[in-house]
Amino acid sequence: MFILELLREIAKNRDILFDLARKNFRLRYAEARLGLAWTVILPILLALAIKFVFTVVFKIHIENFALFALAGILPWIFFSNSLMEATNSLISSKSLFLHANMPKAVIPLSVVLVNFLLFLISVGVIGPFFFISSLRGLFFLPVLVLFILVHLLFCAGMSLLFSCINVYYRDLTHLLSIGMMIWFWATPVFYPLSLVPEKFRWLSFLNPMTYYVVSYRDILLATGRIRLMMFIGSLLWAIGIFLLGGYVFKKGEHRFIKRI
Repeated sequence: MFILELLREIAKNRDILFDLARKNFRLRYAEARLGLAWTVILPILLALAIKFVFTVVFKIHIENFALFALAGILPWIFFSNSLMEATNSLISSKSLFLHANMPKAVIPLSVVLVNFLLFLISVGVIGPFFFISSLRGLFFLPVLVLFILVHLLFCAGMSLLFSCINVYYRDLTHLLSIGMMIWFWATPVFYPLSLVPEKFRWLSFLNPMTYYVVSYRDILLATGRIRLMMFIGSLLWAIGIFLLGGYVFKKGEHRFIKRI
């Protein structure tokens, strides 16, 4: 089966995967004075900006709005950065194709791994504020760990899929920059799903990131409930996208060199 072959290749070449991720991780903030602090500063600044717009300008009251927004912003940044960077990773790594005999999947996956590490750092620093807000959140820690792994699987599948498509259709990179902006506003990152009009709410359930953002919010804000439909939806999206991404990537990788 193609997916088992892909997983075997990744496992066999895990040292290359980790080396690429380590190199990209070191280069990420090499020239920045604040370094890794930006992984925490950026989502906080974005959350405060959104808080100002919604609570001061539009007069919408949501309890603990800064934490409410952060619970959606953190997973969104992990997803969007992984997808945007991985989509162009094969094109920008042409030299690796010519000088290294390795499975091509480790290139986009190394990008996802770097962003995953940055995501874990941001959650590790900001996470305690959620638990201070509600100590019940500590009981959801095992669920949070499991859900992060589900989210990682989804991001890996999307990255394999889009990086492969971009080799054949270079316009994807430009379309994605616009598409991600629309996708961000269509996802309940900074507003509750209940604010979406009932007649349009079904559209939200066609958006895979809705399942992830809502589930993260339930877990981190310790709402006292974890919507089973959202959790199962997240798992099904992760498995489905990873299988699709793996299949498309394996079918197309033998022609990458000619296309790149």
